[in-house]
Amino acid sequence: MPDESDRPAEVDQFLEVDLADLADALYHALSFDQQGKPRAWQQRIDALTTAEWQARHLLTSQFVVLRRARGVRLMGGPSAPAKAPRGS
Repeated sequence: MPDESDRPAEVDQFLEVDLADLADALYHALSFDQQGKPRAWQQRIDALTTAEWQARHLLTSQFVVLRRARGVRLMGGPSAPAKAPRGS
C-alpha cells in the first residue's frame, strides 16, 4: 500500500466528485451538439436519463472521478498547435 508521503503534491488540488455533480456535468455535455447549440428538447430528456445512468455506473464500477478544487488553476493550459517547420 503506498504511503501518503509518496503521493504527488498535484493530487491535493483535486477533489472526488459526488454523484449529483457528475450527473450535472454529464447532462450539460450531452445537451449541446458539436457546434455548441442546444439540442432539441427530446434529446435533452434522453441526455438527462443517460447522464444519471452514466454517473451511477461510473461510481458503482469504482471509477474515481476528480474535479479541481475551487481556486486551483491548471498550469500551462491547452497545448498550442504544432507549426510546420520553415522552408518545407
